[in-house]
Amino acid sequence: MNTVISSSVSDDLWSKAEPHLPCHGRPSDKVYRRADGGGRKPVDSRYIFSAVLYVLRHQIAWRATPKSLGSISTLHRYFLMWKKQGFFEKLYQLGLADHPETKGLRWAMLIAPPQRPLREIAHEQPAAVAGRSEWVKPGAVPGAGARAGPPLLASRLRPAVSLGEPSILDSRIQSRILRLHGSTEVSAFWSATQAILRDTVPNNATVAYLDFLDHPKTWKSARILSSPNASVPVDWFERRWKMDFTIPFIHSHQGIKLFRFSDIIQDPAELRRSEYFREFFEPYGWHHTAVLGFWNRRQLSSAVVIRRTKDQGEFKPAEIEFLKKLHPHINTVLRRLIPSHKDQAKLRWLMESAQDIPEALMFLDWNLELLHGNSEALAQCAVWNFGSREARAYNPRQVFRIPEEIVQACTDLKADWLGRFAGGLDGKELTLSVKIPHSKDNRRAAAISLASASREAIFKPSFRVQFEYHTAESLAAPDLNQSSLLWRLTAAERDLLELASTGCNNGEIAVRLHKSVNTVKHQLTSIYSKLGIDGSRSRRLKIIGTKAVAGF
Repeated sequence: MNTVISSSVSDDLWSKAEPHLPCHGRPSDKVYRRADGGGRKPVDSRYIFSAVLYVLRHQIAWRATPKSLGSISTLHRYFLMWKKQGFFEKLYQLGLADHPETKGLRWAMLIAPPQRPLREIAHEQPAAVAGRSEWVKPGAVPGAGARAGPPLLASRLRPAVSLGEPSILDSRIQSRILRLHGSTEVSAFWSATQAILRDTVPNNATVAYLDFLDHPKTWKSARILSSPNASVPVDWFERRWKMDFTIPFIHSHQGIKLFRFSDIIQDPAELRRSEYFREFFEPYGWHHTAVLGFWNRRQLSSAVVIRRTKDQGEFKPAEIEFLKKLHPHINTVLRRLIPSHKDQAKLRWLMESAQDIPEALMFLDWNLELLHGNSEALAQCAVWNFGSREARAYNPRQVFRIPEEIVQACTDLKADWLGRFAGGLDGKELTLSVKIPHSKDNRRAAAISLASASREAIFKPSFRVQFEYHTAESLAAPDLNQSSLLWRLTAAERDLLELASTGCNNGEIAVRLHKSVNTVKHQLTSIYSKLGIDGSRSRRLKIIGTKAVAGF
C-alpha cells in the first residue's frame, strides 16, 4: 500500500483515536488451521484510518476511490465495521468533530442510530428539554432519568411517524429518493427504486416495464427489469397477456397512476378462482399486486409492478398513500432517463451503422477535434497523410491525424463564418462549404461543409468532411463509386476491382497496388465470393457492371 497517506494523520489525532479502535484479534474460542503469524499479514490500522478519513473528507463514492489508496474493498469493509461498532460515535463523544482533520465530516451519516428493542421504542416519546432531545418513557419526568449521552444529531431527530407506516418525510427514505433522482443509468435507477420499496412496502417481487413498445397491443417494452424471483420465461408473458384483465381496466381508466388487483376484482375468493390467478400468480406464491403506471399523454409508457405473498397481506392504506407520493419522484426520473438513453442509443446506433457505409465521412467540432469518423474516413486520412502505399502498413485508427490540407480549409471556413455570422439576429441558418483536392493525388478530394446546429441548441458549428476518390481512367464497367456495390466492398477491394474493370491483368494490378500476384488472385476470389458471382473473369466483370447499373 501507499505509505504516503499514512503520514497524513497527525500524531495528535492518532493518539486520541487509536485507543478506541475496535480490536480485531483472533477469538480465543475459535480453532484456526494456521498458527499465529501465518497467512496474510494484518493491515496498518493507522493507514486504514487515514485512508478512510481521506474518502470521507472529500466525499468520494467508494466505487470511485483512487486506487492509490490501496484495496477499496478492504477500506470499505473496515469503514462498515468501525461504524457498526460505534467507533465514529466515540470520536464524536470525545469532541473530535471540531478537530482540524475531522472538521466537516458528515457525522450524521457516520453514527448509526441507537439499536434498541422495538417494544421499548414504541412506548417512548421524544421531548425537548433545555434545547436538546431526550427519550422519555411515559410517566417519567423530562430531564430526570433520561438516557445519558451526547446530544442527538439531526439524523436521529426524524419526524414522528406511526410504527410500521412508511413516510416520505423519513430522513432515510429521503436519502434514498435523492439517490433515485441522481440515477443516470438504468441499473442505478432500478437499484434505487428497489431499495426504497424494500424499506417501505414489503414485497416478494418487483418488475419494471420501461417504455412500452405498443401498449396495450403487446406487453413488450424497450427494457424489462425484474427482481431475481420475478424472472419468468418469455412464453409466460405471452400466455398471460392473452387473458390479462388489467388491460381493459387500464383502457377505461386512462391516466390512472396506481391500482391493485383488488381494485379490479374486489372479491378475493373470485380473484383466487380465476384462471388468470391460478396459472400465473398462485404457483409463484403471489397473492397481491399493485401497479404504478406512468403515462405519456394518453398512452401508458412505463409501469412498475409490486407483488406480495399471502403472508405479506394486502397493501395497507398507508402503503398506498406512500406509493402515491413516491409516484411523481419515479415519474420525474423516468421522464429524464428514458429520453436521455434514447438519444444515447440513437447516437451509438448511428455511429455503429456508419462504420459500414462505404462513403468516407468524418465530423469535426469547432476546435477541429474528431466527433466521429467511420472506418472508411480513418483509412482515407491515412492515405492523405502517408500515401496509398505506405498507409497499408499502418492501423488507420492508431495513426489518425487530420490531414493538413483539411485543417487549413477548416480554418479558412471558420474565419469566413465568423465574418458572416450575424449572431442569430437574422434568423437564418448559415452553412459554408468548400471542395479541396489532394495536393499530390488529383484523384482524391474532400468536400467540407461548416454548419451550425438548430437555433435552440447550445452547440458550436461543426464540420462535415466527405472524402472523394475518382479513377484516372474511364472504367469499362459503370462507375462503381456510385453503385450499391460500395456497400459490400472495402476501399482496398474497390481499388482492386476498378483496375480489373479497366482490363488490367493480375500482374499489372499487382504492380500498381504493390502486391504479389497471389495476393491479387486471392482478393479477387474473395470479392467475387462476397458478391455471389460465379463463372469466368470476363463474365464476372460483365455481371458486376450490369448489377451496378441496376443497383443490385
